[in-house]
Amino acid sequence: MGSINYCQDFRTDFDNQYEVIEVDRTLIEIGGELVMQHPLRAYDSIQLASALQVESAIVAIPETQLIFVSADNRLLNIAQLERLAIDNPNNYP
Repeated sequence: MGSINYCQDFRTDFDNQYEVIEVDRTLIEIGGELVMQHPLRAYDSIQLASALQVESAIVAIPETQLIFVSADNRLLNIAQLERLAIDNPNNYP
């Protein structure tokens, strides 16, 4: 029964708190630029490019901040270099 609640919570959060980004040519080009600037794997560069794209769209919305979440400290360090707020879920017991 507990897992049903988690699924419902996830669906609610997904519908209300997350932004789905489609992978398009622009996103791939931004990801490619990130790979040339930082030691990133291809999928990590797309994840970071997506976050940067969303962050640039929400910067004008008051009291809204994108937080880049990953358990990969290397990726978090690069995201921070790209001026994103970061968080690592492994920091919480």
